[in-house]
Amino acid sequence: SSTRKEMNYKLAAERAREEKEHELAIVEGKRKNSIIFSAIAGLLLVLVFSGFLFNRFRINQKQKTIIEEKQKEILDSIHYAKRIQDALLKEEDHVSLHLPEHFVLFRPKDIVSGDFYWELEKHGYWYVASIDCTGHGVPGAFLTLLGSSFLNEINAVPDLLSPAEILDRLRMRMIRELGQTGKEGESNDG
Repeated sequence: SSTRKEMNYKLAAERAREEKEHELAIVEGKRKNSIIFSAIAGLLLVLVFSGFLFNRFRINQKQKTIIEEKQKEILDSIHYAKRIQDALLKEEDHVSLHLPEHFVLFRPKDIVSGDFYWELEKHGYWYVASIDCTGHGVPGAFLTLLGSSFLNEINAVPDLLSPAEILDRLRMRMIRELGQTGKEGESNDG
């Protein structure tokens, strides 16, 4: 009976050890599964985040391309406006007849300018003006076109106008055409 007890004890001990090993194997399996699941979840997170970043990059690249195209279109348009403004200033040759030793320094702050020069020969008199319109760049260039056109229209009459009359008429024409009424907060471009 002592042998039997001893065998039962050994058998019970062996079962306990096997159960313990089995429990440890289950715990180890769960731990491994947990590590694998965490690694897969982390990888999926990295993939999703990478996809998001790649998508953002593509969108930014498209926006950059669109902006660059628009900027090129705008600059091309402004360069074309410069050609028009240069054509208005072509009177340099005629000015040279009256002022043989001179130079014209015309350096716009931007591509186009709010400054221009104008000249006219009429009835043996020679008018010359150096004009600074309000603003730089495109707004100033618009005003130079208006100013040059208005000066030509004002002097298209058969009469010989004094410089004061020309400037007064130019001022009144600018005020009228730009819709300036003298109200507060209104633009005073000219």
